[in-house]
Amino acid sequence: MSFFRTILILIKITPERGLLATVKTITRYFEARIYKYLKLHKTLMMRGRDDIRIIMQPGCTISEKMYISGLYDRDGMETICGLLTKSDVFYDVGANVGPFSLLAANCGAEVYAFEGHPETIGRLRANFSMNGLDTERALNLAVSSRKGHVIFSDVAGSAVNKIVANPGIKGVSVGCISLDEFS
Repeated sequence: MSFFRTILILIKITPERGLLATVKTITRYFEARIYKYLKLHKTLMMRGRDDIRIIMQPGCTISEKMYISGLYDRDGMETICGLLTKSDVFYDVGANVGPFSLLAANCGAEVYAFEGHPETIGRLRANFSMNGLDTERALNLAVSSRKGHVIFSDVAGSAVNKIVANPGIKGVSVGCISLDEFS
């Protein structure tokens, strides 16, 4: 995506917040590009949830988006906040760096986060640790219909790593479990 097209998109998603918010969003976009170029990490607060911290990793699209524009999936995250109670158990399947897990834990739910990619699980556990959550609940497993191993795609820093069905695609072998077997 071109630089100018990205700026136009950022302007379009923030008009209801006013000019200052739009300028802050565009500034965060430039900062995220600089951090990515310099391969630097930045600890940030989840916007609207100052008690939830997340590490922005260079090239991690989810943490970059959270830094630039706030919640990763505003509608989904707001729905989770409205539904969860302290007696609920929340399974985050494909947790990535954990924005939904962190939010669910902050709402008082008991959280189990499943992330198959071996690099991403380290990022997830770092975010759990920084927020005082038990890192043992960040499980390095993919979720499937059966227990065993699957091939997971291996796109560095990507939010799209997933189980691949084509055995010809190069990836990493990861353990998997069904939720029925887990619970």
